Amino acid sequence: MLKHALTECDRVALAVLATARDAGLYAFAQNYGAIVARLFLQPTEEAARLAFAKLDTRGRDGPRAARLLGSLLRCMAYLGLLFAALGAPFAPLAVRLLRGAGAGAADLEQCGAVLAAYCAYVPFLALNGGAEAFAHAAGGAAELRALAAAHGACAVLFAALAGPALRAAGTVGLVYAAAAAMAARGLFCGALAAKHLGPARGALAAAAAPDAGAVAAFAAAGFAARRSGAALLRCLLYTSDAADEGLGVDLGGRRII
Repeated sequence: MLKHALTECDRVALAVLATARDAGLYAFAQNYGAIVARLFLQPTEEAARLAFAKLDTRGRDGPRAARLLGSLLRCMAYLGLLFAALGAPFAPLAVRLLRGAGAGAADLEQCGAVLAAYCAYVPFLALNGGAEAFAHAAGGAAELRALAAAHGACAVLFAALAGPALRAAGTVGLVYAAAAAMAARGLFCGALAAKHLGPARGALAAAAAPDAGAVAAFAAAGFAARRSGAALLRCLLYTSDAADEGLGVDLGGRRII
């Protein structure tokens, strides 16, 4: 119950600090952005939790558990980076396709910005989920109490950041505040796992370190996707405006009436 209450702190902050419009924008981005969590992250975390629970993480299976956790964290990081690199640039376009031309331009723009920010939040969500899967499966009573205390501290951190973030950047700022709190949770879980593994923490660091080439590839893909997304959005706006005005649109030699 405590964990559930802490994970719902963003909704409490919305109810207290945000307007109904901000709450609606955040709910839109969270519902669509959380699809990746429900489809990919949650099943992976459940499978990892079962795998870690079968290992003697403090004894003979320590190095194996460290390598498994490191590989899990690296895969989670890659999945999160993929979603951030390709999801964020195309979020405004996806919003226009989802909501249709009937919504106002300002509404569509704000929804796209919040959804893009949520895409950037996914890597922190993925890394924290992998680290928490290990902590819940392998941690003792004292470690679980420390984890619960860390959740409480991160909830307080989010509450402290939510107000200034909302005033500075609107609903996008609230998403970034949630990302900061999630990053703090992930760092604590990672430190807890490293302490738990003891001498095997070196294997954890080696397995978790992302490949520099892969990170560069994600950065390049994100840059290319940003340019492509902007071009496609301009094309969509152009054809939509022409359709509203009953004009023909010339696209690559084909005239669309």
